Amino acid sequence: MQLSEIKARGWWAIEDDPITPNEITDAEMGTLVNQAVANLADVLNINASAIITLTGNLGALPTDLLQVVRIDDANGNPISQIDDINDKDKYSQFWFLNSIDAMVIQTTSASASVTMYYKAYPAVMTVAAESPMDIPSEFHHYIADIWVKAHYALKKNFLDEYNGLMLLWDDIRQQIARACNNRRSAAMIHTIVDVYGGLG
Repeated sequence: MQLSEIKARGWWAIEDDPITPNEITDAEMGTLVNQAVANLADVLNINASAIITLTGNLGALPTDLLQVVRIDDANGNPISQIDDINDKDKYSQFWFLNSIDAMVIQTTSASASVTMYYKAYPAVMTVAAESPMDIPSEFHHYIADIWVKAHYALKKNFLDEYNGLMLLWDDIRQQIARACNNRRSAAMIHTIVDVYGGLG
């Protein structure tokens, strides 16, 4: 479904007029849809990479960063993560997050950049024809049917309805996680090794 279609279904779900909505504005509906997609980031398992340019020992984090997986120096060697600056003398190369948008990196390389591999948030949709491409299409309607409806219930202070719908949303998250894992597995090339060490 496209963003415009999900929005229209959202208004339908709360019995609002999609042409002249009274309960949720167009901008608010777009925000709700994007919040639903972002809420699924951890189950979508979107892999990304970025070259981080260092200024001194500081590097800016990607804006779509969900979780750092690994950081490599210019030679492709992994750099150790530390959580406590007091541990820095134990490593020749290290990195740690020092804010929500920056990191400190110490490397032995003369290069002014490193490569970060990370889990990413889905792209924010702003154009009517865009679709939440990282979510299997058969689940798109739940963004309106459950997420939008739940947050409309919260706005109206219908807390029992909100809680019930969010329990359903948790179930949908699990279904999406399984669907994404199954599709990744199906797309992988599997090599079978027999008991004698030969390739099957």
